[in-house]
Amino acid sequence: MVWLLVSAVGVVAGGHFFDHYFIQLVGPLAVLGGLYLGERASAAWNRAIGLFAVGLMLFAVGEDYEYRPFWRPPSPDYERLAAAIRDRTGDDERIFVWGNAPAIYVLSDRVPASRFVGFLRGLHRGEGEAPERAWDAGPEVWPLLADDFARHPPALIVDTSTGNLREFRDYPMSRFPAVQSLVASGYFRDGEAEGATLYRRRPGKR
Repeated sequence: MVWLLVSAVGVVAGGHFFDHYFIQLVGPLAVLGGLYLGERASAAWNRAIGLFAVGLMLFAVGEDYEYRPFWRPPSPDYERLAAAIRDRTGDDERIFVWGNAPAIYVLSDRVPASRFVGFLRGLHRGEGEAPERAWDAGPEVWPLLADDFARHPPALIVDTSTGNLREFRDYPMSRFPAVQSLVASGYFRDGEAEGATLYRRRPGKR
C-alpha cells in the first residue's frame, strides 16, 4: 500500500497528467491485486476476473484507434527510417533529430550531434500547445545547440515534423528561426523516409 501511495504522489506532483502516467501505478496495483486474488478460495471468482480482464483488453483493441496489435505493421516504421539513416551516414558520423523521438538515435546506431536528443517534452504536442511553455525550448537553448553543431556537425538532420512523428506536426523547423538557420546554412534536402525529411551536410561544409 505504501508503494501505491508513493507512486500516486509521484503521478500528481507535476500538476499535469499525460496518458502514460498510469504506468507508475501498474506495479503496486498488480501486487495488491495478486495478493487479493491469492487469498480468495473461489476459483470461479478468479476465472471471472480473468475473463473480464481479457474482455476489457479486447474492447480496448477495438475502440482505441491508436492501439497497434502485434499483427499490424507499425506506422511510422522506425526501423525503416533507421535503415535510411544508416544508408546515408557512416558509423563514425553523427546525426541530429528535430523532434522528440530519441529512439531514432538508438535504432540507427548513430551518436547524437547535440546534447539535446529531444525537444518540446512536457507539452501537449497533439493539441498544438505553444512551444514557449516547454522547458527545453527557451532562448538559452539555441546558442547551446549552435555550439553543439560547431563542435560536432551532424552528417544528417532528421526532421520528424513533416511526418508528424510523436505528434510534432505543429512544430516545423521554420517555426524556430535558430534551428532553421542551422539547417539552411549547411544542408540540402536528401529525400524522405517514413514521412521524416532528411537533410545531408553539403560537401566540404564544416
